[in-house]
Amino acid sequence: MASNRGTKYCQEHAKLTVNDPEYWAFGWAEMGRYDDVSNIKFIKERTGKKVSYVGVSQGTVQMFYGLATLEK
Repeated sequence: MASNRGTKYCQEHAKLTVNDPEYWAFGWAEMGRYDDVSNIKFIKERTGKKVSYVGVSQGTVQMFYGLATLEK
């Protein structure tokens, strides 16, 4: 199960902390382009298996955006 930004599981960012305004400067488009991609790559690297995605509401929108705008 993926976790969007702002949850306790996503607060150990390599460059920013939750106190930095830039950490919170994102929307569903960025989550689709960057977060979903990172989550899927991480799962595939760890398991070596195919990944299925089920999104509800915002999760669906961000994945559709990510798939529509990524070249790969």
